[in-house]
Amino acid sequence: MSSVIELRSQVGEEGFDIVLKLNRVDLDHVRQGEALLVPGRIGDLLSHSPFPKAIAALEPIPKLILVSRRIQALAAYEAGRQVHWAPASTGKKATQTPAGLFHTNWKSRERASTVDEQWLLRWYFNLDNFDGVSFHQYALPGYPASHSCIRLLEPDARWIYDWGDQWVLSKDRRQILAHGTPVIIFGDYRYDRPAPWKKLLEDPQGATVAQEEIDAAVDKHLAVVTQRVRAREGLAPQP
Repeated sequence: MSSVIELRSQVGEEGFDIVLKLNRVDLDHVRQGEALLVPGRIGDLLSHSPFPKAIAALEPIPKLILVSRRIQALAAYEAGRQVHWAPASTGKKATQTPAGLFHTNWKSRERASTVDEQWLLRWYFNLDNFDGVSFHQYALPGYPASHSCIRLLEPDARWIYDWGDQWVLSKDRRQILAHGTPVIIFGDYRYDRPAPWKKLLEDPQGATVAQEEIDAAVDKHLAVVTQRVRAREGLAPQP
């Protein structure tokens, strides 16, 4: 691990955290002898985001999260301006994370996995109340590895946990009065090819989400998102 120690010393703690994010790994999954993507210049976190800094179509939307399965990363927007991005590990080939429109429904600081009760999922934010798809903290090995959830590094899972809005239910809990923060999951990860961030010498933009890709993902859901945002804004405060 001497090379990792040297790199950490050279770029500092914040810089090293960014290097891990760019490589979609946590420290436990940095392997001796394995090459890491290291930018020539390390700036602040948002300067290394693979997503557009602003999306005009999202300006009327107070909060929204975009999750790209293709590049294994997400970005959070407030009124069309990016405020955070994070690496992710979505579903492996046999249990892929579903694409489409979801919302942050309800959250729990810690809960047992429905797949294996010994797996503790921290900073859990549910996206699908029937299939159990969620954001949560768990290992990031540098490739899609989950059972359909969206794994995050702990600081990022906690950030979304604190930032996202939960749904509002009727008193009998049978009806959704207001949806939580919209989450659009899109893109296709190529399981048969090297990860996009490992091929930047061949394709410098391969791990970046182009505006056209964003537009295609957002346009099909924007009308529903707008309707649900207005419904939430018009909801009287619950006692």
